[in-house]
Amino acid sequence: MDHEMSNDYNPNFMIQDLQFRFYTTQEIKALSVKEITNTETFDNLNHPTVGGLYDSSLGKTQSNRNSQKCQTIGLD
Repeated sequence: MDHEMSNDYNPNFMIQDLQFRFYTTQEIKALSVKEITNTETFDNLNHPTVGGLYDSSLGKTQSNRNSQKCQTIGLD
C-alpha cells in the first residue's frame, strides 16, 4: 500500500492556504434563501418536515428540540 496519500483522503494533511472575504448585502440575501416546498410543518411524530417551515437546514428553532447536527463538524 502506498504510504503517501493525496490530500483528498488524508485526514492529517496541512492547510496550505486560507482566504476570507466580505459579502455584499445582495450576496448575503442571495445565499440565505431557502424555498419552503412542503406544506406539512411537522410529521406524525411531531418532527419538522424536510422542506417545511421548520426544516432543520433553516437553523435551530428551539434549544430543547432534538435537531440534526451539522453534517460538517457535528455542532447543533
